[in-house]
Amino acid sequence: MGAPALFSLGPRWLAGAGAWEAAAAELATWPQPIGLVGEAGLLKAFRQPLVAAWLEAGLHLELLARPDGSDCGRAGIATLLSDARGRGLRSLLGFG
Repeated sequence: MGAPALFSLGPRWLAGAGAWEAAAAELATWPQPIGLVGEAGLLKAFRQPLVAAWLEAGLHLELLARPDGSDCGRAGIATLLSDARGRGLRSLLGFG
């Protein structure tokens, strides 16, 4: 089981031990590959257990680490979308 976590997937919230595994079942219905977007420091802290849980579930996941303190405004989003398209990602999931 992954570490305790809290996820919002649309109108549902998943929390506590096993949340990452439970989220994997829902994410499996999303178009693959999925880009996981987050600040580099945050992704680094959770990369191993999070990616392990989701790769075990058969998800095709790519990390899109952004510099810590990144701009979440229009310019930052445009850069993110360009990067995601360039990698052939079909879904994006924000982590943070």
